[in-house]
Amino acid sequence: MKRTILVPLDGASASEAALPVAEIVAKALGADLFLLHVMEERPPELVHGERHLGTVEDARAYLAETADRLSGSGLSVEFHVHEVGTADLAKSIVLHAGERSFDLVVMSAHGRGGLRRMVLGSMAQRLIADGSCPVLLVNPNGKPWPGLKRVLVALDQNPAHEAPPGIFEEFAAGAKPAIRLLTVVDTYATLPDRRGAVSALLPGTTQAVLDLIEVEAREGIELRAKSWRARGCPVSVEIRRGHPATSTMKAARSFDADLIVLFTHGSAGTQAFWRGSVTARIVSKSRVPVLLVPVGRH
Repeated sequence: MKRTILVPLDGASASEAALPVAEIVAKALGADLFLLHVMEERPPELVHGERHLGTVEDARAYLAETADRLSGSGLSVEFHVHEVGTADLAKSIVLHAGERSFDLVVMSAHGRGGLRRMVLGSMAQRLIADGSCPVLLVNPNGKPWPGLKRVLVALDQNPAHEAPPGIFEEFAAGAKPAIRLLTVVDTYATLPDRRGAVSALLPGTTQAVLDLIEVEAREGIELRAKSWRARGCPVSVEIRRGHPATSTMKAARSFDADLIVLFTHGSAGTQAFWRGSVTARIVSKSRVPVLLVPVGRH
């Protein structure tokens, strides 16, 4: 079945950081690209210090030019301007994603303050929570993306939370990158507050429990690596102790990863994951793209 990748654009160069990544993925999957711009209810004159797409005509001309440029490299590209101004850009983009059943959304993780929270905390969260499709977030200040060469896949300790084969596995099957599966186990110092109070009373017992969790985590990740190797992927494993976001970023740097994959699960779980700042911290610190994959529909 033909894949289609959605790329939301606001006209700013920061949002265009998603285009080279989307182009590489589309060519690898033989997928079509769909460029989308949603008109704002009261559009600002400038976005990120650049002229904003303030009229439908400007937006159409911009998307048409961008589509022509991408089509010149052999891609099939459509574009659409949502002409009715909206105050909730994230909601509108999510609705478009649901209506067209896109297989992947590739978007820039640009923005500061309120804009960053709106784009990441609202749009990405809604797409993942609904299980609509994976979201690939690109840092506009990152280095040029070489494609899939070395991929860090962060897994929690529940095998049920790992996504079944989907678009990432399809992409990886063709690119055959080196894959490292990572599980992070808490230390005494990084236990969440709700458990920290108990651990302070029973530090010896708590440490013993954490050590047991690490042993179980290692056994679990080895079994999951065996499953991935059966799919033809060269896989190594790593267990780290510490805060999930900090440890994930350290592992990504040491592995020289060019993609970080995070599996997320369920509406409540995704929202809690975001509020806990793990995803937000990884995305904000990562210089390489981060793929958020919902467990469920792909």
